[in-house]
Amino acid sequence: MIKKIFAFTLAMLFLLNASAFADTKKPRGKKAASQTNRLVALLPASDGVMFLDVQRLLNEALPQILSANPAKLNEINEQIEQLKTQTGFDVRQFEQIAVGVTLKQTTTAKNTVDPVILARGKYNSDALLTLAKIALKGKYREEKVGNKAFYVFAAREILAEHKAKFNGNSMLKIFDFLSKKMPPEIAVTTVDANTLAIGSIARVRETVESKAKVGADVAALLNRKPNSIMSFGANTPVGLQQFFDLDDDMLGQSLSAIRQIYGAVNLSGGNVVAFVGAKSTNAEQAKSLEETLGGMQALVKGFLSSARSDEKKVYARIVESAKITRAGTEVSIDLQIPNTDVGLLIK
Repeated sequence: MIKKIFAFTLAMLFLLNASAFADTKKPRGKKAASQTNRLVALLPASDGVMFLDVQRLLNEALPQILSANPAKLNEINEQIEQLKTQTGFDVRQFEQIAVGVTLKQTTTAKNTVDPVILARGKYNSDALLTLAKIALKGKYREEKVGNKAFYVFAAREILAEHKAKFNGNSMLKIFDFLSKKMPPEIAVTTVDANTLAIGSIARVRETVESKAKVGADVAALLNRKPNSIMSFGANTPVGLQQFFDLDDDMLGQSLSAIRQIYGAVNLSGGNVVAFVGAKSTNAEQAKSLEETLGGMQALVKGFLSSARSDEKKVYARIVESAKITRAGTEVSIDLQIPNTDVGLLIK
């Protein structure tokens, strides 16, 4: 039972953490959606995709969410400048990021993800690649794929080297996370004049070589909540059960019946708005998922009802605000979280 409560809480916290990347302006209409679609269209065939508007995150969302915590905002800005000084990379030059992942099953029957990242920005791709080579100080090898030059480097070794140069807790946590999640070797190459591809050698090769691109069914999931600052969608042909390592009970069966999952984050009227939806194999499975999530929500609310710390009180309010709805084979969770609560958790 505790494992199930943790799994549901984890899902809620995922929404909260994602919502820190929310938008603070009104929707920008077809122009913003078309920019998303153009970058996503360059990804190779993927089971799941994510899109992030970096400029709106840095220039609009973070200042709004952290308006009551200027010290944390200054810390983030200082660490961005420190990263620029230490490596030569200016995060503020990035405009959009699209990520495509494939879901693979290992010999131990565990699912793993293999991502490729497309980073588009206010820079010349060739010039930025040259800067990267300088920063790597010769610790890379060059491979040719057609007329494309790939630069391959030992990601974890490079991250460990640069990690030692940072004193800020936030940046250290980022380096720790990346060093654990990245494959041993990373490849980088140019896609066009303003776009770089970064990922495992196989996935970067697929990006520039393969004619198979992201399926229309996956790409369309990003438009369920158009013009959000961050959106994601994925096909899950074997369900989600293995990712949560649950027993073959009602919750496990409900998760294994999910065939698509999608979501988005935004910010409106002083609240972070987060949404996640799941499409099941049939209406009966969707009803079972709705009932299971409703039961888990009640359990978590009871578990957090006596919370004393400010952080746990925020989690309690998040769970309380969750609205679970069902339409046909789809179940969705909608959240509205005050900016002040998000700022408190970031603090």
